[in-house]
Amino acid sequence: MAKTYLITGANRGIGFELVRQALEGGCKVLACTREAGRSKPLNSLIGKNGELELLNFDVTSETAINRVAANVSS
Repeated sequence: MAKTYLITGANRGIGFELVRQALEGGCKVLACTREAGRSKPLNSLIGKNGELELLNFDVTSETAINRVAANVSS
């Protein structure tokens, strides 16, 4: 069974690189950004190695935190 990673700030910088490397290793990645659909580099990784799920997530929003927590625990 492949490892699963939850990565915030996944649309650029260190977060993006962590996503890219985890996918390259065949892992499942839950990639969190404020506007997941708008990140062209992140969306370009869909369908490559591993399994990528994009989640809209704003760390300053309690509603968003609860939604992601429910998604992860199910």
